[in-house]
Amino acid sequence: MAVPTPPGAAARSTVTPVWSVDLRQFGGHGVVVDPAGGCLTHTESALVSFTVDGRVRWQAPRLGPVHGNPQIAPDGSILQLEGGDLVTRDGRSGQVVATFRAPSAHWITLDPWGGILFNETVFDQAGKSSDILHRSDRSGGHTWSIALSSPASALPTVLGQLVLVHSGGLLRGIDSAGQVRMAVGHDGFQPPQTTARDSGVADELWHRPQWFGPTTILVGLRWYSSSRQLFLIDPWASAITPFAQGLAPGEPLTTLPAGAAARVALRGDDRELREMEFEHSVVGLDETGRQVWQHWLHAPPTALLPGSGGTLFVAGSPSQRRWDDYHRMQDLSAQTYVRCLGPDGSPRWTWFAPGPQSQPQLGPDGTVYVVSQDTLYGLPGS
Repeated sequence: MAVPTPPGAAARSTVTPVWSVDLRQFGGHGVVVDPAGGCLTHTESALVSFTVDGRVRWQAPRLGPVHGNPQIAPDGSILQLEGGDLVTRDGRSGQVVATFRAPSAHWITLDPWGGILFNETVFDQAGKSSDILHRSDRSGGHTWSIALSSPASALPTVLGQLVLVHSGGLLRGIDSAGQVRMAVGHDGFQPPQTTARDSGVADELWHRPQWFGPTTILVGLRWYSSSRQLFLIDPWASAITPFAQGLAPGEPLTTLPAGAAARVALRGDDRELREMEFEHSVVGLDETGRQVWQHWLHAPPTALLPGSGGTLFVAGSPSQRRWDDYHRMQDLSAQTYVRCLGPDGSPRWTWFAPGPQSQPQLGPDGTVYVVSQDTLYGLPGS
C-alpha cells in the first residue's frame, strides 16, 4: 500500500514538463492526440496542430460554431462539426477538403467501416424527444438510419465490428448494415428487436463499454432501484457476468492492458483524517475483480489514463467555476495534478498544474498532453 502524500507537501512537483507552449496567441484549451504523433488544440475559433516537441505545424480558422471534439480518421483526416457542416480537413495542413450539411447533429463518431455516425434529435407532438442515429460515408452519402427509443445517454462506442449505443434502457450492438445484433440490460440479453423499456425501470449506462478481453467488454449499468454494478459482456456468445461483486464502483474508471497485474483501475474509498480533511483512493483490480493494490491521494481523482507496461496516470482538477469562486479564499493548487503510478500502484512522479486542467491525453510516443491556464504541457511518459 502506497504511503499518502502529506497535505503540507502536496503541491511540490517531483517532475518537470518536457516542454510547454503559451496558447494565448492561439486560444486553444482542449487537446486531442494525433495518432500519427503530436496533438491538436481546439477552440471555437481555431484548430492548431503541434508536433511531439511542441512546435506548431499549422493553424486553421473555424468555419463557424463547433460541436464536440475533432475526430481523426485512419488516413489522418480531421473531422468536426463546424457551423452546421461536417467539415473534413487535411491533417497535414488543416485545409478544408470537404463539407456536407449536418445542421441537426450534435456529435459525430467514426465507425469501424470507414464511415461517419451522427445524431439527429427529433420531437413528437407532445414535445417528447428521441434520437435518430445516422450513418453516412465520408462525402455525406446516406447509408442507414436507426430510430432510437430515447435520446442516447452517451456517444456510441465503437468496439471491433460493433457500434454500441445505450438507449431506452438497453445497450444495443449495431453492425455495418445497421442491423441490431445485440440488446442487453441489467437482467441479461434480450431479443435484438426488443424496444424501449418503461423509463421508470430502465437501466442507466454509468460507464461506457471498454475492451477487457479478446471478445469481452466491461460496462457499468445501474438498475433504477439498485447501486452501480460492473458487468463483463461477450456480445458474440450472448454472455453477461457480474464483475467485482460486493464492490461499490466509482468513477473515474478504466481498463488496463492484458497481462498487467491490475486489469481495472477505479476510484476507491475515501477516509477522514480529521474533521473536514479527507484522503481519496484509487484501487487496482485483477482479472477476477480482486483488489491487488490501493493508492491514497490528497485530492479526489477526476481522470484515469492507462500508460504503457501496466502504468496508470491519475489526474485531478477542480472545475473552473470552483477555482474562480474559492481559490482566492482557499488554496486549491494541490487539487490539480497528474500522478504516474507503477503497475503495483506505487507513485513514480507527480506534477501539479498551475490551475484547472484538461483531461490528460497519451500520445503514441508516451508523451502526456495536458492544457492548463492557457498553456499546453508535454509531460514525460512512465
